[in-house]
Amino acid sequence: MFQDKITARFKGQTLFMTNIEAQIAYKRYIAKSEKDMADARHLELVFQGLKFDAMIEDQFKGLSGLPASIVAILLTQPWNRREHLPQGVLRMNGWPQIAAMLLTEPAQV
Repeated sequence: MFQDKITARFKGQTLFMTNIEAQIAYKRYIAKSEKDMADARHLELVFQGLKFDAMIEDQFKGLSGLPASIVAILLTQPWNRREHLPQGVLRMNGWPQIAAMLLTEPAQV
C-alpha cells in the first residue's frame, strides 16, 4: 500500500501516506467499518471537484498514463537522471523552477 507514498513534513515530523484514491479504496474495500465507510464517502466528496493541471513526481512510474490535459513534471533527483524522458514529461530542477512554470502561462508540453 505504501509503494507510492506521499511524504509530508509537519512541525519537524515526517508523515508517510498514500494518495487519496488508495485511501478511499482501503477504507471502502478492506477496512469496511462504519467509520471507514463514512471516511471514504467524505474523501470522495471533498476531492471530487478538484481539477489538477499538473502532476509533480520524482519517479517516472508516477507520471505514466496521465491524460494529455495534465502537465507531467519530473522533479530531478539522483535516482531519476536519465537522458531521454518519456514523451510529454518536463524535467524541473527544483521547486522554484516548478513554481515559476506553474504560476505563469500554461505549459506547452
